[in-house]
Amino acid sequence: MSVLFKPFEHPKLALKNRIVMAPMGTNLGTGDGAPTEATLAYYAERAVGGCALVIVEAAFVADSGRHRTRQLGVEHDGRIEGLSAVADAIKARGARAAIQLSHAGRQTSSRITGVPTVGPSSVALGEYEIPRELRRREIRLIAEQFGAAAARARKAGFDAVEIHGAHGYLLASFLSPFFNKRADEYGGTLENRMRFPLEVVREVRRAVGSEYPIIYRLSADEFLPGGLSSTEACYFARELVREGVDILHVSAGAGSRDFPASIGTAIAPYLLPRGHLVDLAGMVKAASGAPVIAVGRLNRREIAENALQDGKADLIALGRALIAEPDWPSFAADDSQRRGRPCLSCNECHAALRSEQTIGCTVNPRVGREHLYPRPPARAAQAKRVLVIGGGPAGLECARVAAERGHTVTLLERSHQLGGQLLLAKVPPGKQDIAQYLEYLVCSVTAAGVRIVLGVEATAEIVREHSPDVLVVATGAEPLIPPIPGVESGTTCTAWEVLGGKLTGHKVIVVGGGYVGLETAHYLAMRGKEVMVIEMLPEVGRDVEAFTRAHLLRELKERGVSVVVGQQVVSVGTGFVETRTAAGLQRYAGDTVVLATGSRSRRLALTDEGAVGRVGSVFVIGDAREPRKIKDAVREGFEVGHEI
Repeated sequence: MSVLFKPFEHPKLALKNRIVMAPMGTNLGTGDGAPTEATLAYYAERAVGGCALVIVEAAFVADSGRHRTRQLGVEHDGRIEGLSAVADAIKARGARAAIQLSHAGRQTSSRITGVPTVGPSSVALGEYEIPRELRRREIRLIAEQFGAAAARARKAGFDAVEIHGAHGYLLASFLSPFFNKRADEYGGTLENRMRFPLEVVREVRRAVGSEYPIIYRLSADEFLPGGLSSTEACYFARELVREGVDILHVSAGAGSRDFPASIGTAIAPYLLPRGHLVDLAGMVKAASGAPVIAVGRLNRREIAENALQDGKADLIALGRALIAEPDWPSFAADDSQRRGRPCLSCNECHAALRSEQTIGCTVNPRVGREHLYPRPPARAAQAKRVLVIGGGPAGLECARVAAERGHTVTLLERSHQLGGQLLLAKVPPGKQDIAQYLEYLVCSVTAAGVRIVLGVEATAEIVREHSPDVLVVATGAEPLIPPIPGVESGTTCTAWEVLGGKLTGHKVIVVGGGYVGLETAHYLAMRGKEVMVIEMLPEVGRDVEAFTRAHLLRELKERGVSVVVGQQVVSVGTGFVETRTAAGLQRYAGDTVVLATGSRSRRLALTDEGAVGRVGSVFVIGDAREPRKIKDAVREGFEVGHEI
């Protein structure tokens, strides 16, 4: 029997199933903290997908606690009307609505708040400013602000509030011995360090009454040297329940780039196992006796079911999985084994937020734009003959959308497999979800009625034979071979060839320390090879999302991969690579040299009207336009499919 779809019976918060949407920032609000049409559409779509409870992203309770420029606010009564629209949008579509109340503390900047950042002590970490130590009267004021914010949330129609006490935010930093160095009644012993978070809980309970549900999100282990341990977190959890918290939402980490073991736990990259925080949830549940929400790459039904069946969790929170596929609950409930878009755990959604962009997703180009692109897509005013050349992610997404809009679409692919570079991207360790995404794309174009022709190299003559109204060139890219003396030697190959199955010698030198080079090095190291990476820039992985980069570099170190930076390869010979350094020339020995030195567009002469004849419209998309990431290719394919 499925526990995942069994109702959650709680005297204060009854839910239709056990699936919760975790709070994740969107940057869809206005610059002054109000929700927008995009906000409403984003949350409405997740509610339609089948979640029992949608927890709206962290909303700041005071100006000093604003985390991002377009974060939602709940700091004054003028917010109630806008937040009510958010709650109504969720509840009208069959889900219960909660909102997370937050104060960022040290994890913001004075540029965003307009005032110095604050914390329990003047202890900073990573890229953040050194916070100003809060005074006692300010601590008391912030506790009251949490209470007032909770009252507004209830008045706005939310069914519950969640207090954000995790991930190094203000309440978590008071609890943490790493960040809290105070010598007064708010620092030192655990009893003192948890004083402020418990005061916040009391204020919230006083503001909302005894029958209104309160959820508390905590880090059950910070994974920081000298940080909060799971033992202390479990003790704290018991005190939270005594003070009136109804449900505990168990996460981990403290949001620091300086400690890879901490930074990736809250927003785990693909290198961490699914369900990696479930045991912590079980510990908190056993210690507190309260219902708990488990989180952490639970995006496979069997993993979620096991957490519930094993009694380690009462509810399952999904964040990125619902960004990628809002209908995840519906697919999970479908016994036909249909599967939607898988979350790749690539963290591109979070990378967008860190750069102050609106939320995005590698595999779901509608995210944050649900109000602009309805489902299903609107039918085209005039059906056209569309020829798509290239079966990579850009071409497949464009073909799918165009066919769903009523066009007659033919897709030509020169190889005998669809997927393009996805066929290589799915090979490195931890990237198996890309294989599922490719399966989703292929099934989607097939279901949409796209005519697929494999093993055909597109030529101008073939284009003329099809006589399309619209030509879409999605021919992808090819490896860039740098003009290095000796690079064509028999001991040299490309990263693409290695990921495609080409064998190497035991001692391998990877030239290029970007994402492709590092993942290829990881792939080879996992197969017992002795690997060195040489990068000409001062550091490797500049094109890798920060959380993923931290874990990938740790994996490479643990696998014995040596990394050399600041050295330019000047020649390649049989069994060696020569580099130029500040001190002169350096030679490294190796059986095989693998080039991961970038890529270049593979255009073909298909955009020339004189060659292909008159075509109404020609679009060049994906890597054929410019080599970039999967998300860029998918987004362009999606947009052009709508434009046709």
